[in-house]
Amino acid sequence: MLHGRFQFVIASDVFEHIVPPVARAFANVRKLLAPRGVFIFTAPFTLEGDTLEHFPDLHEWRIEQHDQRRRLSNTTLDGRRQTFDAWPDTTSVPIVAYA
Repeated sequence: MLHGRFQFVIASDVFEHIVPPVARAFANVRKLLAPRGVFIFTAPFTLEGDTLEHFPDLHEWRIEQHDQRRRLSNTTLDGRRQTFDAWPDTTSVPIVAYA
């Protein structure tokens, strides 16, 4: 059983494709997360122009703790290092959910 097994789940531009009710998909992600697990998702949105992929080169990623903040670090397929948006250890930040 996969319930509670994952420390981190990312869904990059996926949830906008889910057939309603979307709440069922969020509930299932919540079931997958271990206690204090993190769920980050992105959804394309723009008032003008094209939408952008937030993590187009995600390959070897990890969540790192730095100065009591978490950040997503990635090494791309071609070896480049990337670091994305640090967030505090709180549940109040949009797009971040803690189990």
